[in-house]
Amino acid sequence: MSDEPSSGSRRETPDRAVSRHRAREAVTRLTDVMMQQHYSPRSIESYAAWLRRFLRYHQPRDATALHDGAVAEFLSALAIKGRVSASTQNQARSALVFYFRHVCGNALPMLEGVTPASRPRKLPVVLSGDDVVAVLRQLSGAKQLIGMLLYGSGASTARSAVAPSEGCRFRARAIDRAGREGR
Repeated sequence: MSDEPSSGSRRETPDRAVSRHRAREAVTRLTDVMMQQHYSPRSIESYAAWLRRFLRYHQPRDATALHDGAVAEFLSALAIKGRVSASTQNQARSALVFYFRHVCGNALPMLEGVTPASRPRKLPVVLSGDDVVAVLRQLSGAKQLIGMLLYGSGASTARSAVAPSEGCRFRARAIDRAGREGR
């Protein structure tokens, strides 16, 4: 019989079965060490999840055969393909450093070549002068007056556009009469 999965069932190869067994052993060893060191159950759960994900990423290789290059590759893949935040990447790094240092007894050297996760830059939305004029022309009456006062004073017009009544809350005592500036 072939090792290819049939159309109705999925058959596991011997290598994959051994790899899964070794992964379970690695996670069990990790949780045992963390429990001995009195880590919180939530930390144990989180670190075990990261170890499982790391081992699944490098399957069918044995966890003991993996090294710092495999860790750097995994962390970079998290940043590039997984688009995770920097704090998520740091949590994964901490889990793997703990595993290799305390469970395997191999302290990882400085992980170099890891692509750092970064937050995409958000550009502020700024209206051009023509855009402001077009918005103010759409308003009428008191709302137009409020919009013009807010824009002219430099106050937040974004909040006023969402809730025009917000401009009515501009307090009289927030005006510096001597300097003729709004606060």
